[in-house]
Amino acid sequence: MSGLGQPVVLDGSPEGDVRFGRLLKRQRTGEVIFVETSRDPTSVVVRAQHTRSRGNPIVTFFNGLTGTDGADVVAQAEATLDNRIPGFEPLGGAPIPILPIAILRTAPEDSPMESWQTCIDQRAGRDEFAYNETTGKVSQKADGIPEITLRLIKQRGESVAANAHLIVPQPQTTFVKLARQVAVGWNQDDLPKGRTQLRIDTGRRKFQTVKGMPGIVSDELPNLIGQCRIVVLYDEFTSSAHSGGTIRCTQFAAGRILSITYRNGTCEIVFQPGVLTTRSAILADETKTRIAPEKLANRYVYKLRLTQ
Repeated sequence: MSGLGQPVVLDGSPEGDVRFGRLLKRQRTGEVIFVETSRDPTSVVVRAQHTRSRGNPIVTFFNGLTGTDGADVVAQAEATLDNRIPGFEPLGGAPIPILPIAILRTAPEDSPMESWQTCIDQRAGRDEFAYNETTGKVSQKADGIPEITLRLIKQRGESVAANAHLIVPQPQTTFVKLARQVAVGWNQDDLPKGRTQLRIDTGRRKFQTVKGMPGIVSDELPNLIGQCRIVVLYDEFTSSAHSGGTIRCTQFAAGRILSITYRNGTCEIVFQPGVLTTRSAILADETKTRIAPEKLANRYVYKLRLTQ
């Protein structure tokens, strides 16, 4: 017989204690139910059992007097990954894990610039590096995941030749503050004035870009190799004579830096898409949004939450 405090042994068989599936909402009643399926599951239900039928009931006090040989105890937990994400917010002092770099989403026709759509979505990018999740090391070999080479102007130069830009959430951000944002992300004080969340569903977000690549910022980049971080994708860049310019954010993505090279006045970063789970994500069913939740589905960023 089992006693209190002893671990539960889970049955890992297909008909056992761990079941995978999806949450579906009944249209007529609005009730959310778990449906077991092996096709693109997003939820898992774990059922822990201390029962007499399994030979491991919980020992009861004074069982000699009550005549029972133990009690059955069953507990169930359900966790769900959700990627219907309109934005992010810092939580509990933890910053949004964003790398403040905007990447060109779609290049103009016949443009030689690499874009996220061509290199990543259409899988036309080179595949020259691999990241090992176990060791945290990057090696020069193919791993089946396409990459995009980001070109940021290192010196003060013609920013229109770049397909990526450093962005700041507030005007007149110091280089010291920008370096800290590159290192750890955006906290509450970093967000645009009057904002508590970073959202794209309330209008396409415009950000100011930084002219050049400050040395104090580039010094932080090698420390980020292999880290999966949120990035923004943009479709429109407007150059400015007094600053780097402005970009219009269209969506969020995620990925990691694999290599950094400086040549001909540019900083070239080999960037690979990745999947990130963050509790800073805001879910569509937890906030008001003008966009249908299904259209907010993000293939790169998820939030894990207990749903039962």
